[in-house]
Amino acid sequence: MLDRIKKLKNLEILDTPEENIFNEIVATASLVCDAPISLITLLDEERQWFKAKHGTEIKETPIGFSICKHVVEETNGALNVEDLTKDLRFQNNPFVTNDPNLKSYLGVSLRTETGERIGTVCVFDDETRKFTEKQAAFLSMLAKYTTKLIEEKARTKQRENQNKTLELINKNLESFVYMVAHDIKAPLRTMNSFSNLVLNENSAVKDSKIGEYLGFINQSSVNLLSLVDRLLTYSRQIQVGEEEFELFKFNDLIEEVIYLLDPRKEKLEYDINIGEVTVFSAKAILRQAIQNIISNAIKYQDENKEIQNLKVELEKVENTYTVTFKDNGIGMSEKRLKEVFDLFSKDNQNHFSTGVGLSVVQELLHKIGGEIKVASQLAQGTNVTIAIPDK
Repeated sequence: MLDRIKKLKNLEILDTPEENIFNEIVATASLVCDAPISLITLLDEERQWFKAKHGTEIKETPIGFSICKHVVEETNGALNVEDLTKDLRFQNNPFVTNDPNLKSYLGVSLRTETGERIGTVCVFDDETRKFTEKQAAFLSMLAKYTTKLIEEKARTKQRENQNKTLELINKNLESFVYMVAHDIKAPLRTMNSFSNLVLNENSAVKDSKIGEYLGFINQSSVNLLSLVDRLLTYSRQIQVGEEEFELFKFNDLIEEVIYLLDPRKEKLEYDINIGEVTVFSAKAILRQAIQNIISNAIKYQDENKEIQNLKVELEKVENTYTVTFKDNGIGMSEKRLKEVFDLFSKDNQNHFSTGVGLSVVQELLHKIGGEIKVASQLAQGTNVTIAIPDK
């Protein structure tokens, strides 16, 4: 019994408001079984509570008066009683001896996925009768459907609670990151400033062993400041919410991003081969991801090339849109390519690099079931391909 009670509590169905879907189930049970009273009952330690009722205004009864208790605890999951007044288990039950003077009963247990019987779908008549096998089979189907409905509602509520918890954790984490970053950056800047001051104003110290140690401190403070800045950038950029999916023209989104980053189209030559393709996706997330990709193409130009360009192509394969961004910038080495999605892997050859750009894109795309791939060669350029599911 303890397992049943524990399961029932975890489902969080007791004492919940009336719901049409459950009322329709008991109304259907009464109609098919031609019975004036039908119930969805749930049994805890002390009472029998009705999630839905038809033909009665009673909301619950003490567990000692429950006929359904016998279905849950004593039978194989079903009970069909032709005359309650002649059954020793029920002949003294106040609902049999007094109003509503119940005479016959058919009940099927609500059996969960893990095997616990938490209640019943049942029907009563105030006349003596034997419910048919077809009626019993139909009631069994209703009981299975009712149990699945209760369990699915519990899972939905659990997911909603988990999402609320995750939102709270994310907010707290974001606040924590900013607080820690602020508290760390202040002393780091002080270390950097004072070590620079000593090194620049005292040549004797600068050329001594102490100067060497101060140089280590100075460089370490610079590296830590860079690390904190990258952490802040990453934390800020992945906070883009998963807004509702919407229909929009992909070409318009690309043009929006280009206008934001390069309003006069002076930094690159753009070749957009998308056409009038309309997609259904999370526009805000894709805008942030594409902004990072095009921003990288602008940052990593090859100064030795006369023309700097970015080509964007889109194709649809089955249920996936594949968008490729091809630039002719400085490209990446094999080593850099292997670590490009690592959060704190920074390109030391480019002072604009924060080391978070493509890791942000990857996280954003994963939110909507998307993927990203990168191919690159030094002095040849970089191809970034994103795959977006067609919802």
